[in-house]
Amino acid sequence: MIESMAETAGGGPSDRDASILAMRAAGETLETIAQCVGLTRERVRQIVSKHGGATKAQARAASVSRRQQAETELSKAIERAVLARECETFEEIEQAFSLAPGEARRLTTSTARGALHTASGVARKWSHEEVVKALKEAATYEYPLVFSKYQTLVDRGVIDGPSAVRIHQVYGGWVNACTSAGVEAGAAPRDNYQSSWTDDDLWHYVRRYVADAGPLASFRGFDQWKRETCPEAPSAPTLRNRLGQWAEIRRAVVLEQGRDDEQR
Repeated sequence: MIESMAETAGGGPSDRDASILAMRAAGETLETIAQCVGLTRERVRQIVSKHGGATKAQARAASVSRRQQAETELSKAIERAVLARECETFEEIEQAFSLAPGEARRLTTSTARGALHTASGVARKWSHEEVVKALKEAATYEYPLVFSKYQTLVDRGVIDGPSAVRIHQVYGGWVNACTSAGVEAGAAPRDNYQSSWTDDDLWHYVRRYVADAGPLASFRGFDQWKRETCPEAPSAPTLRNRLGQWAEIRRAVVLEQGRDDEQR
């Protein structure tokens, strides 16, 4: 009776009914609304119907839209964490964001995916002291120390250290890293066309390719991009031979571009 008088006096639904209508329009189920306001599910349905509230189909659509929006925001948060290097594997993402197994792969954006370590397990984090030790040890085999020669030593298991790409990424350049370790950085030999490229040249073309093709740019797609867009660029095998594994090369560039975007 009181509810009816409130509606008649105000010419519309009571505050409680207005709240029910708003929740239904936002996609809440009748059961959830009933629990919130202390009514039966059937009574909530009657109130929604009486005031011309959202239909079942409209409520479902609103629920889907709300869930998609929430997932979009979560994907953006994951991307920020990956680009900030707070998470480096899908497993770390699932732990950081309390996700069910497999959910990280579905929610990770292409930009973040391109920056992730896709190998299982947690990526090793190298300290400055460990990097310096690896560079100094490598310099006993190759002096002055060249980017590609260091990577060869790592690939063959001769020394234990991060990839040359990771070192380039962390220290902002190969020469900077070698200088920090007290090691002389060597220039690439220039006795043929393939070896005439400097490391900076190679990184320049990798950045251009990833910017054009996106964060999931493939190794196989580089030569097609070269033919169609940038014929003066080195070949894909040259990049791999000099800079290391393509996944690591791409990851370094994606992380770099992500940081640049955040600073703009």
